[in-house]
Amino acid sequence: MAAIRLSPAVGPPTTRVAVKGRGFAPNEGITLSFDDEVIGQAQADGTGKFSSRIRVPSSALPGDHTVAATGQQSGETAQATFTVRTDWTRFHFDLADTGLNPYENVLGTSNVSGLAPKWTAANLGSEVNTSPAVVDGTVYFGLLDGTVLALDAVSGSQKWSKILSDHFPTDPTVVGGSLYVAAGHRLYALNAAGGDTLWTITVGFDINTAVTVDGGVAYFASTERLYAAEADSGTVLWSVPLHGGLSAPAVSGGMLYMGTWTFRLFAIDAATGAVMWSASTGAGIESSPTVTDGIVYVGSEDDNVYAFDAATGQEVWHFASGDWVDSSPAVAGGVVYVGSNDKEVYALDARTGSLRWVTPTGDFLALASPVVANGVVYVGSDRTYAMDSESGQVLWSWPTGVINVTPAMTNGVLYVGSLDDTFYAFGLP
Repeated sequence: MAAIRLSPAVGPPTTRVAVKGRGFAPNEGITLSFDDEVIGQAQADGTGKFSSRIRVPSSALPGDHTVAATGQQSGETAQATFTVRTDWTRFHFDLADTGLNPYENVLGTSNVSGLAPKWTAANLGSEVNTSPAVVDGTVYFGLLDGTVLALDAVSGSQKWSKILSDHFPTDPTVVGGSLYVAAGHRLYALNAAGGDTLWTITVGFDINTAVTVDGGVAYFASTERLYAAEADSGTVLWSVPLHGGLSAPAVSGGMLYMGTWTFRLFAIDAATGAVMWSASTGAGIESSPTVTDGIVYVGSEDDNVYAFDAATGQEVWHFASGDWVDSSPAVAGGVVYVGSNDKEVYALDARTGSLRWVTPTGDFLALASPVVANGVVYVGSDRTYAMDSESGQVLWSWPTGVINVTPAMTNGVLYVGSLDDTFYAFGLP
């Protein structure tokens, strides 16, 4: 009997998938299909086995799909299931903190106006003070009172909750079945499925940054030092003095980029902790840097958005907004999107810093940072907004109450928590 195996069997649209099959006629041609679309050909060897690769279509919607292999002479057919799912593992989506989900294919400018609540988790007893992670059908976020929650991404039902401490938690990061989150002086690695503590690291000062996990190493900063630790054990690999760390480390090209209260943006060798360069701003940096195409973009409390050369730290441009920029920039399609405490969302040319558009909101955009998916910019302020990425036109908004965190936009659903003690999931009816 013919059979096929997929590796991986879960992933976003455009995933490259290895297909291995057996039980076909010797040396026959094999037709490979995804649902009803032919997407490849393969050739069986003399034993009826084959190995090939396919790419999941960019139009494949979230959910289960059938991959089939059919022998062109024997007519033998074998099927396997591929699940289309885009995980939002950390603050601002990826390691470089771009805030761009390039896989979204459900919501766009043509239909985002139809968003409505799919579910809400209300009366949580405390403000939602972290951005969510959405991984393997579960939404993770933290409350101001030190609680971390895991909810079913489809229904909103609670899977587990855990009180870490009386300190507010940092934005959660979920990698390899572990959830990394800090509260007070302690970094926790929790089992993402049940919330059990796997290990902890205790340091001498508060940890205020989200954890960045890359290549089996967890990077995080306290208000006095930057740390690298083994992600599976918590063993500290190195730490270096870096006073006033507040922004989440972004990773690109073997470098860490992060800002501090000391008016400086640092580029640090991820393997050793050596400072490669630093660049000055006119005030503290609470904005998390975004790195793309060799440029680091970051906001500062001197009211400016900056672009620095990622290799040298040389300033490329800066743009003056009307107030503090603690919001972290999102970058997509050659445009930088960022909020300011002057209640405006700005779209800037990524190469020159020139203004593309500006759209007012009803409240400060302090730590609320934009994210971008399929031509739409999502951001929280006095309510939650969806804006056209080309024009800044408001396409949709919802009275969620004040949002001071970054949303997650994935698998056709917008997830965001509010200061009204409620967590929201928005989707199409």
